[in-house]
Amino acid sequence: MSILPDLADVMDWIVKGVNIALIIGPVVLAVLGLWYLLLPTREANHFIGYRFFWGMGSVKSWKFTQRLAGAVWLGVGIKMAMEAYENQAQLEAMETIDLMYTAIEVIIHQVWYVVVSCLIINAIVFLIFNFKGNVRRLWRWMGRKIKELFLKLKSNVEANMAESRAEKKAEKKAKKKTEK
Repeated sequence: MSILPDLADVMDWIVKGVNIALIIGPVVLAVLGLWYLLLPTREANHFIGYRFFWGMGSVKSWKFTQRLAGAVWLGVGIKMAMEAYENQAQLEAMETIDLMYTAIEVIIHQVWYVVVSCLIINAIVFLIFNFKGNVRRLWRWMGRKIKELFLKLKSNVEANMAESRAEKKAEKKAKKKTEK
């Protein structure tokens, strides 16, 4: 009877631990993404939520930041989970030491995804809101121009529809006159 566990059992535990470690990151990120997307906190606070200085300036910027972080993190979490699933078969066929090095590379890759997604979220919020949480002038101007464009488009469509109705009525009258 040996005090130490069998080496094969230890290696199996290591492989199972690595597999669990590789899937925890994507799952946690996807769950946080769903939480921020579907259940954001109502007001900015320093404890719960995606905190960025420009996103904490007003309730509007806070809600936008939470939804944006939720959408981005949900997408990144799903992408990382799909990559982990694709790599699962390759990892099971590796020797234990190669598995450890590959797992470290994958975890560094996952951390890189999170850092880049945070930078993207921060950049978008920074571009849209000022430090007080108000929408920047450029975005307000663009919003007004887009609204004007849609109103013009809507009026053009309504005018075209009115013209086509008038033409149809004229055609019906012309048909009735020719029938008589």
